[in-house]
Amino acid sequence: MEISTRFLKPIHRTSAKFKFAIACLIVTGVGLSTLIYQQRQQYERMNVLLSAIQSSNEFKHRATPKKSDADDKKQWGVFKAERSFPWPGIFEAMEDTAGNDIELLEFEPAKSSRLIILRGEAKDQAALIHFIAALSEKKQLKNVHLLHQQRIERERLITTSFEIKAEVR
Repeated sequence: MEISTRFLKPIHRTSAKFKFAIACLIVTGVGLSTLIYQQRQQYERMNVLLSAIQSSNEFKHRATPKKSDADDKKQWGVFKAERSFPWPGIFEAMEDTAGNDIELLEFEPAKSSRLIILRGEAKDQAALIHFIAALSEKKQLKNVHLLHQQRIERERLITTSFEIKAEVR
């Protein structure tokens, strides 16, 4: 009876076509994976080369500062100091304090140190003292000092020449 059970088992038929198709798929998979690996290696080499080229170009195209650029920067600094100087407040203080007894002849601002120097003539000593006191009370100015005064005689006219220094707030 042994013979009869052997014939009852299913027969596995693996055809040559099926085995060939499996072999072709395996060979194709190995070939594609090798090709992908080679492409990846080439991509990494190109990235290294590209980064080396870019880093070398950065040094070549870096702008070197020129003397004219430094001069331009200096001029812009002067312009910025000029724009930030509180001109309206200073002129307002001068207009409010200078009366008919004071004649301002020269106004010299030092924008970097925020100082102003006023030169002019006063009718007399009392007018000059009143002018200095009035300037000292203005909120736009501080440390108002008389630097120089001199009595001037022109024909029959006697005036007092002065020079005042003040700091701008």
